[in-house]
Amino acid sequence: MLNLTRWYPFDALTDLHYQRAPIFGQSWIEFSREKNSSWVPTAEVAADKDGWNVQMELPGLDPSDVHVELNHNILTVKGERSLRNKTEDQYLSEISYGEFERRFTVPDNVDTEKVTAHFEHGMLELRFPVKELSTRNPRRIEVSVKTPDQAA
Repeated sequence: MLNLTRWYPFDALTDLHYQRAPIFGQSWIEFSREKNSSWVPTAEVAADKDGWNVQMELPGLDPSDVHVELNHNILTVKGERSLRNKTEDQYLSEISYGEFERRFTVPDNVDTEKVTAHFEHGMLELRFPVKELSTRNPRRIEVSVKTPDQAA
């Protein structure tokens, strides 16, 4: 009866931006969106002196339906939101259902062994602590030259 279709005229430009960001070394840029996904959950990335925080809105999902993976410097969050009551006649639905997948490039200074995830009230919260920087002073390394009789 009622059909609503959202049209995003700048998707092509946004996709171009996301595809080019890793080339220029930008971190926390979503570098790929699946065209087959039914919906794209919103995310927020923030930083403090101890690390990075990522929050993602996933209302209506069970935590067991959310898969989080960190492979090298690529954070992938994926899952699926299913229609709860399929027997009802719907007249209007602005809620998106189906599979989703979000990928982000994580900065090199993240301590990947200490990443934590917490899910509460439809919010996925990820904490990415940064590695401690070495406090050692620079060390000068002497360069020696091999003489022809040492080469053998």
